[in-house]
Amino acid sequence: MLYPVYVHHDKGAAYGATVPDFEGCFAAADSLRDLPAAVQEAAEALFEGADAGIPEPSDPEELNGQDFQGGSWAFIDIDTAKLNTAKERVNISVPVFALREIDEYILRLGENRSHFLYTSALKVIRGEVA
Repeated sequence: MLYPVYVHHDKGAAYGATVPDFEGCFAAADSLRDLPAAVQEAAEALFEGADAGIPEPSDPEELNGQDFQGGSWAFIDIDTAKLNTAKERVNISVPVFALREIDEYILRLGENRSHFLYTSALKVIRGEVA
């Protein structure tokens, strides 16, 4: 979904972005080309574990009177499906020995099994680990 994003850039600094529809959502990137991915990542981090609804994009005309100066407006496509943090119960089968090893490992980390399994799976899917 296209959201209005306020982009600002000071010489010698990264590009900064503010998403007014997501209170507290800020992102930065070294280039304009990398800014959409940084905004998506910031939005996902903001909504992680939150039960709040995802607001619809504001009308840019309504934002013109707010305190935004020295930058420009852009529209960035934010994948709101990735912001939905509602939990869904699933049933999986894991060999007993593997489950024991997983549980011992997460006990040392201080995490819970569900969180560990889904975050580990996402890291593999996203190519963050081999």
